[in-house]
Amino acid sequence: MALLHARGISKAFDGHVALHGIDLNVDESEILALLGPSGCGKTTLLRIIAGLETPDAGDILFAGSDMKRVPAHRRHFGLMFQDYALFPHLNVRENIAYGLTLQRLGKKEIDKRVDALLELVNLAGFAERAVTELSGGERQRVALARSLAPSPRLLMLDEPLAALDRALRDHLGLEIRNIIKKVGIPAILVTHDQSEAFAMADRVAVLDRGRILQCDTPAALYARPANAAVASFIGLGNVIREGELHAKLCARTGRSGIFLIRPDAACAEGGKNICLDARVCENVFRGQHYQTRVEILGAELVFRLDSPLPAGSRLTICLDEAKIQTLGS
Repeated sequence: MALLHARGISKAFDGHVALHGIDLNVDESEILALLGPSGCGKTTLLRIIAGLETPDAGDILFAGSDMKRVPAHRRHFGLMFQDYALFPHLNVRENIAYGLTLQRLGKKEIDKRVDALLELVNLAGFAERAVTELSGGERQRVALARSLAPSPRLLMLDEPLAALDRALRDHLGLEIRNIIKKVGIPAILVTHDQSEAFAMADRVAVLDRGRILQCDTPAALYARPANAAVASFIGLGNVIREGELHAKLCARTGRSGIFLIRPDAACAEGGKNICLDARVCENVFRGQHYQTRVEILGAELVFRLDSPLPAGSRLTICLDEAKIQTLGS
């Protein structure tokens, strides 16, 4: 059941339209990711939901209540930022307790709540530590605990892991997801990182130029991208719009339009597979697979293979027709 409804949200800055009539729902206990490149409007949309920006048009409803005239501090939404926004002169306990002191709770109740949150974010025993002595991952856990301390109705995370290295991002992203699920509140995650969005979110809304191109589960987005822009952004880059390879695909499949050749389409010869002459450009080892770039009929394609192909060689590559999709523009 949807808890947050954004309807027809539009926003322009100095004549530049940042959002074009955005419609979006967030269900109870759901993590929704807003995924897109810089400047696509995802942070503007988050700020409008938070009450930090005013839309030019549209409505924000939460639990059936109109948020239009409700100031940010009365919406009871939690915010977690990329730069942590911790107070360097306060220790861990004081940072987490900050929002609770504004609610004028008693010291005993605040201490109990902070201790529970430190346990939740795996920082038990860190209460008296200076935040300046913490690692990036530890600071992010403190920031999460502080955001959760006032028991927000909705948690919003703006590029929360962007300042961390890849290994820590992967680990902490899953940890944050598990914590949010344990607390049981809805959350909105803003990110430009497709792997982060797929790992953390229940649904992902892909934005570009102020519009939502597609909103679905990570598995559905990957399996059935709505158009070429979505396919390219989530890493399915073999998009063929024109040229000799396009003409060959039209002839062999009996279809027309924009083709997506999935990165796992390269296969053994036989069946309905389409076999074409190719030149191997390079192989890049990616740990669990090789990323192999080839040229076929003037188009460069990238495939994921178990073993590398001889760089510079000319050979036949067969494509599984079932993994060649037709996309919208």
